[in-house]
Amino acid sequence: MFTRNIARSATRAFSTTPVARKSMTESIKETADVVNKKVGKGLADAIETTEKGAHAAKESLGVGAKESKRKIDQAAETTKAKADVAAAKTSEKTTQAKHKADDVGKKY
Repeated sequence: MFTRNIARSATRAFSTTPVARKSMTESIKETADVVNKKVGKGLADAIETTEKGAHAAKESLGVGAKESKRKIDQAAETTKAKADVAAAKTSEKTTQAKHKADDVGKKY
């Protein structure tokens, strides 16, 4: 009637590495998001610097330098356009990376 309960000692592997808390998909999305934000900040800084330079140049040229002012405005617009194109490409690449991460996540 009486049964003996035998205590079993549990064995487990000794490991010093932490358990992975993020999937590969989450990691890729997070990395793409960080890259997108850094590129965006860099482009914003470039646009701001160009605008400040254009403003300073306009002030130093005075009233009689309409042609120089026009060229500075054109340069500022060109810089903004190039920054917009770069931002669009970055956004597109980020979106592609996120889609690829989703595809990889679906496979595993």
